[in-house]
Amino acid sequence: MSPRQILLRCVAVLRRRRKEDEMAEELRQHLELRIERNIAAGMPPAEARYAAIRAFGGLEQIKERCRDEREWVSLRMLTGEAWSAIRAGFRTRRYSVPMIGTISLCLAAMATISSVLYAVLLHPLPFPDADRIVITCNLYPKLAVEHVRSSVFNYLERQRVRAFSDVAAFRYVSGVVDTGGVKRVPIMRITPSFFRVVDVQPLLGRGFTDDEAVLGHDNVVVLSYGFWRDHFAEDPAAVGRTIRIDDTPSTVIGVLPPDFRYPSMKAALWAPLSFTGEERRILERQDNSLDVIARLRPGYSIAQAQTQLNTLNELQLRDDPNAALARAAGYCTVVTKLGDDTTSSVRPALTLLGGGILLLLATGTVNLANLTLVRFTTQAKEFAIRHALGAPRSVLACRILAQTVSVSLGGALFGLIASACFLRVMPTIDALVLPIGTVPHIGVPIAVLSVVFGIAIGITIAIPALSALQQISVEAGLRAESHSGTASRSLQRFRHALVVGQFALAFVVLASSSHLALSLKNVLSVNPGFDPHDIMTTSVDFGWNQYRRESSRLDFGQRWLAAVRALPGVSAVGVGTSLPVVGECGNTNLTIEGRPVAAGDRVNTHSYSAVSGDYFAALRIPLIAGRYITEADATSTTRVCVVDEGFARRYWPDGNALGHRLWIGDPDEKEPPFTIVGIVGTVKQLGLTEREPRGAMYYPFVHPLTPWGFYTVIRSTQPDATLVPMLREAARQLDPRLPLDDVKSMAERVSETTALSRLVLSVAAALSAVTLFLAALGLFTVISYIVAQREREIGVRMALGAPHIAIATLFLRLGMTLALAGATIGIPVALWVASAIRHLLFNVSPFDLGALVLPALLLTAIAVIAAALPARRASRVDPIIALRTE
Repeated sequence: MSPRQILLRCVAVLRRRRKEDEMAEELRQHLELRIERNIAAGMPPAEARYAAIRAFGGLEQIKERCRDEREWVSLRMLTGEAWSAIRAGFRTRRYSVPMIGTISLCLAAMATISSVLYAVLLHPLPFPDADRIVITCNLYPKLAVEHVRSSVFNYLERQRVRAFSDVAAFRYVSGVVDTGGVKRVPIMRITPSFFRVVDVQPLLGRGFTDDEAVLGHDNVVVLSYGFWRDHFAEDPAAVGRTIRIDDTPSTVIGVLPPDFRYPSMKAALWAPLSFTGEERRILERQDNSLDVIARLRPGYSIAQAQTQLNTLNELQLRDDPNAALARAAGYCTVVTKLGDDTTSSVRPALTLLGGGILLLLATGTVNLANLTLVRFTTQAKEFAIRHALGAPRSVLACRILAQTVSVSLGGALFGLIASACFLRVMPTIDALVLPIGTVPHIGVPIAVLSVVFGIAIGITIAIPALSALQQISVEAGLRAESHSGTASRSLQRFRHALVVGQFALAFVVLASSSHLALSLKNVLSVNPGFDPHDIMTTSVDFGWNQYRRESSRLDFGQRWLAAVRALPGVSAVGVGTSLPVVGECGNTNLTIEGRPVAAGDRVNTHSYSAVSGDYFAALRIPLIAGRYITEADATSTTRVCVVDEGFARRYWPDGNALGHRLWIGDPDEKEPPFTIVGIVGTVKQLGLTEREPRGAMYYPFVHPLTPWGFYTVIRSTQPDATLVPMLREAARQLDPRLPLDDVKSMAERVSETTALSRLVLSVAAALSAVTLFLAALGLFTVISYIVAQREREIGVRMALGAPHIAIATLFLRLGMTLALAGATIGIPVALWVASAIRHLLFNVSPFDLGALVLPALLLTAIAVIAAALPARRASRVDPIIALRTE
């Protein structure tokens, strides 16, 4: 059959009414022509018409033969059955609506979560051969904290690794840009090899040369496409123009493509990265301040690159002055795919959500099977009579298939609409939750759509079809709705098993959500060591040219403190190089006088921060012993510091830490030690879930080197909407070229640290609600069907004197029994899941009794509610009407 014939037959089915009219008109013309010929031969009109009809044959038989010639009989039958199925769906809304709702919920959840998983975990990075781009990170497993960066010395060394065809380094910084208005923007400072590693060419202009990665010659810049669009209106003449970054003129030499993005970073400008002579020293090998990426050479694997790096590290440690400390800390370097490293923080949580979707899919599948069994059992008598009257099984199967397909397509349509609507709001999710660069690209890709749609349609067709075909039995069908006949015992057990399976799956999802909820509750109840309420925080980053001298930075800090103190409602203000909880504190080893680290001993790292003003008073960090740091300490010839209670207890468990001396890093004869003058309360530095306090040390703002930026903590009674404009105006008056950045309340910063946990719990709670609803729907459907089937039996019981409460209790007990059986079966699976997600839990045991009892009680309550309506209906059956009904 030619393609043209296939197309014509399909069109004939779709335009059947028009073809029928054309065929009827053509047959009428043929008949009239034959009548006219008979009349012309001398026949009377009535006899001529009768003779023409007799010679022509049966008109309906001719029409049927014509239909068979122009159409596919099976396709015509299928379309007819489809319309019949749609009409049947409206007649049996009590079954079709729950089925469509089940498919919609499952498909919407699957499409949404699968799209997020694909965009974040599976979607390739926008670089050619992105799987060959790796990141090299220094790790110190024996320390309390891991360094996820490398040093300048490491970058220079790794260029010798044969497995790498090219190596690049970068720093993510910020700078003040003046393009008609002062604005701080994120900047990526990169080595000239960066664009070669990621294999990206600028849309306009060029990249950086090696000569431009030298101090004093690095005043060139490449624009991101967004910055070029917003500030230069996509003018090609922007290349060659000059912009000022931190009051330094820089020449624009290129513009990046619109689809270029680097994962987890959203840079507006790209500038050369240059190194000082001090950074290149071997003493700075462990000073990890760079990100280093590389492209694997063809023919080399990650394992081979890892082996070569291990060998290189062993060779370099031979002449490293800090080799003993590095070995004591377990120093090593790992090679990871760039994409895997980017998503490492969210991978466990998203994988958990993927498992939740599978459980929801299983629950929905069981629910569909249950609903289908009930629906087609009610039609068994109709199918059996049709089959007994000669309808072949193929015709009955076609009708069943048409009904299931119509329901499936309706559910799929609503599910995809719901998923698309939800994904439209995904870009508004906080960038702290998902890696930057993935959120704006989340959609329903063809791959995900095909897989999800195929799974959903396959399940919704296969299970109903297999279940329904079991009903096409003459004897069983004719007996299905007889007065005394009820469903067979095996069929009843099968339905009960499906309900038990639904409740078991619902219990697993509920128990997992309960564990996550208890974990989040424990996190939120943690005492961070300070009072985050009524505190506003800001950050200030100094420009290179305006504040190159330490004295200028010190002077600005003092004037800034005085300006903020003068604002109305401000009770305390302080500055520091770090903020607690958010994990932006420095960390290094601290050497304590009289306690040298022996060879082979573990090196302990601690947090350290420079502070000034009322830093401790603003955060309300309690003083345990001694005194706080004062502003007079900044100009004192004696270096002083304050340590927290955790630090003091670690090194002086039986005595007082006051008066002892220590150094930041290794002892240096040129640098005098710090003397401990105070002990303050322990503060969570890395986050609320920090289990072991690392110990912290605070020193005056001027020691040992005035930083290039700081945070400000302001305790005020003013509302945020009033305080923030006043802070911006105070900063503008001090220096219009230094904008105030990152203005957030401390409570908001603390909340951001739990954003991922709250998102996972929210999605898990939604999945739990849907799963619980599906389980309740399945139980309601089964008990409603049982009540309808046993209505005559109920009438006999009530006629013999059974009380109404006894009839209702019968079905309530059935619902509770099925729910408790499901919970019992689900307990071992829930314990296994809780053990698997132990790393996501905080102070919650997988065997926590509350996390298991609460879901069981909730399931029982839902089962009682789901069974209550059918039970109430059973208790109100009129025995006379029930016994009289045929």
